[in-house]
Amino acid sequence: MTAVRRLLFGAFNPANNSLKDMNGREIGIAVALVVLCFLIGLFPNLFLDKINPATAGLIDLLETTLVAVR
Repeated sequence: MTAVRRLLFGAFNPANNSLKDMNGREIGIAVALVVLCFLIGLFPNLFLDKINPATAGLIDLLETTLVAVR
């Protein structure tokens, strides 16, 4: 793990010691994104059901366009 950290981030810069951790607003945003990721992973149909009609319409459009071109 240390090798990966050094490879990706380089040597430790002591000037970064003064950087603060995430504040409350940033933690709230991160938590909301994690919860959204879990919701999409656990209940994908909640989101896919809203996308399916538009996707079906796009497929129909592409099929008719491809048939007309041939």
